[in-house]
Amino acid sequence: MTSAELADCGCLLHDTGGLATASGARVAGGTEVQTVIIVNYICPLGKRGVARVSVINGVADAVYY
Repeated sequence: MTSAELADCGCLLHDTGGLATASGARVAGGTEVQTVIIVNYICPLGKRGVARVSVINGVADAVYY
């Protein structure tokens, strides 16, 4: 799933403020550095509670229950 699909399912971005420096780090790294952005989403599971989804560069990578 993509970040947009997670949001459509009711998942919320768990923003801890780490993305604030992402654009500056990309510029400072230059063309020889690969940037990897990892964020977490919290997804409702109804009566089962919630799940945390780890998203790497906009694509869901792992789900933790």
